[in-house]
Amino acid sequence: MDAIISVLGTLAEALRPGRRLHVVAWVNAITAHGHATPERAFWEINTAAHVDYPQHARVIEIADNGDGTLSLFTTLVDADAPCETAYDDFSASGLASLGREFAFNDRYADAAKLGSPGDRNAELLLATR
Repeated sequence: MDAIISVLGTLAEALRPGRRLHVVAWVNAITAHGHATPERAFWEINTAAHVDYPQHARVIEIADNGDGTLSLFTTLVDADAPCETAYDDFSASGLASLGREFAFNDRYADAAKLGSPGDRNAELLLATR
């Protein structure tokens, strides 16, 4: 918990009015939500932890558009594991498949936490000037 407070304190200091910001995104996986939200001068990208369904990883690529903007391209990546679970398969892909099934069958899962299509594979624009 101390590490989280330390990071958030550093972020709050960096966002103080009048400071020149050299941050394009705040990326975290602490919530069960998958959302991309524009903040004052950067994007906040929440990616669900891998214990939560749908267990996507997120690739983030940054491109200079040459017109005073940056693009952050976010792509969700699924595990390369079988969709069907073999309960006696203890290989890496077998365990990944079992983990996906456990996450999918979470009785407390909330489909609203999956985010909208705009939160998934997206281009997020950010002015650099």
